Amino acid sequence: MSIRHALIGLASLSFAACATSATTGYRVRGEVRALHAGSRDASGITSVSGAKVDLVCPESSQSKQLGQTDASGSIQAEGDGLVSLACQVQVGGPGLQTRQYPVASVCSEQSSGACRELAFKAIVPASSGSGGDAR
Repeated sequence: MSIRHALIGLASLSFAACATSATTGYRVRGEVRALHAGSRDASGITSVSGAKVDLVCPESSQSKQLGQTDASGSIQAEGDGLVSLACQVQVGGPGLQTRQYPVASVCSEQSSGACRELAFKAIVPASSGSGGDAR
């Protein structure tokens, strides 16, 4: 076997391992925006940096932290297994009201009665008296 064939075989195995692991876990892609009090149109909607995004499931006594939004208000996360359709995506943080969204309504790809990919765009009301915590 030549070195070239060995490298091609190794690359194929690596690609197959990545493809397999990508299909056994879940992915989250989301955006969080704040709607400021008194706003009557889209001018009162801003991106939220640092919003907490959690997964809350009835079978578990604790929520799973998916992460926080970046400077543009986006979050991407991955995890092992699939997500039950009975779970909720919870979005909140300083200066924001906490909101929950059913996984069943934000699931963009299902497999075996559970969710493989969650995709959402949340517009969360700012807390009354928030002084610019949401950007």
